Amino acid sequence: IVTRLWEHLLISLLAGIFENQGVCGVVLAIRYAEDIISIWNESSTDETLKNSLRDNLKKVLCLPPTMVMEYEAHDI
Repeated sequence: IVTRLWEHLLISLLAGIFENQGVCGVVLAIRYAEDIISIWNESSTDETLKNSLRDNLKKVLCLPPTMVMEYEAHDI
């Protein structure tokens, strides 16, 4: 299932669906116990942008509204 989600995410990025949401990178990490899709964005302080990105991601990947997602700010 993660490969299908990954494919939908990449197609959405190429189509420009996340164009105004500060996305600057994506990563798929396939691990033994879990698979992780990470989306990097330009600003961890803009709550409106983060919420918009989260909602758009759920919509694009057809995830339920109750799906819990983690946001982890990158420390430089």
